[in-house]
Amino acid sequence: MASFLTDAGHPATFAATIAGLLGVLSVTGRLIRTGAQRRISLTALVAAIFTIQAIAAITLPLMAGTRGGPQPA
Repeated sequence: MASFLTDAGHPATFAATIAGLLGVLSVTGRLIRTGAQRRISLTALVAAIFTIQAIAAITLPLMAGTRGGPQPA
């Protein structure tokens, strides 16, 4: 992910920070999954997680040229 973000024009520090946040979000997701497992079936929860990840992966290249992405010099 860090190499994709730097290739898209983001600074290396930003790319490393975003890549590092994935670990934090992984722990957060596990905590949420554990709490939600009593209310939602595991199959539905996993399907929702994969759907969110797919949307995020598709959105990343689309955002590369927008205000949220790198700014022109």
